[in-house]
Amino acid sequence: TSATSDKSNKAISDILRKDIWSKDVKVVAEALEDICMEASRGQKARSKISQFGGIMAIVRAMESHRDVEIVQVAGCNALDRLALDPDTQVVIGEMGGIVAILDAMKTFDASADVHQAACAALANITRH
Repeated sequence: TSATSDKSNKAISDILRKDIWSKDVKVVAEALEDICMEASRGQKARSKISQFGGIMAIVRAMESHRDVEIVQVAGCNALDRLALDPDTQVVIGEMGGIVAILDAMKTFDASADVHQAACAALANITRH
């Protein structure tokens, strides 16, 4: 319904305007998890996240918190979910998402959680 769509758009814009830019890494990780949940709602939600600058916001959050494992896992998971559509796969690459994922893997070379999330994201980004 239109009311549900409006609520989802507001949730997406609120996450991208406020929470993802927090200095508190737990708030950032939660925002990335929220983006991932919104992206799970379907192609329309993923398209809105991309239109609202969500991919760049995810990449910037990962870059800003390079040394925080929970942010890297949540960022990779969000990019993984967004990469379900061919148009967002291209945007992820153009916005530096692949580099951010590879950087997370290098930084946390012993973290199974980071590597599992990163490999899933890379698999989705490169399919099609």
